[in-house]
Amino acid sequence: AHRFGDNFWLTGEKSTEVWFPTGVLDAPFERLQGAALDRGGWEGTVLSIKNTLIAVDENGGVFANRGQGFERISNPGVEEQVRKAIQNQQKFIY
Repeated sequence: AHRFGDNFWLTGEKSTEVWFPTGVLDAPFERLQGAALDRGGWEGTVLSIKNTLIAVDENGGVFANRGQGFERISNPGVEEQVRKAIQNQQKFIY
């Protein structure tokens, strides 16, 4: 999970959901309708820089969200390098 503003972004392998605090004790969080994405992400690659959320999807694409939706900020060469780096990192996880 990653906090961005008042929301929590839950990124899985194939999808991402955005949840917000409700202020209700019995149901403290609710999924933001219409904000589910059909893109997953690489674990540990979501981060906030000032007012921008940066995420790497399951294909190595790098995206930025400045509150207006996601915009691709990578190109195919960068995405290939990201995929190679993540694959190399995963070889060393025990």
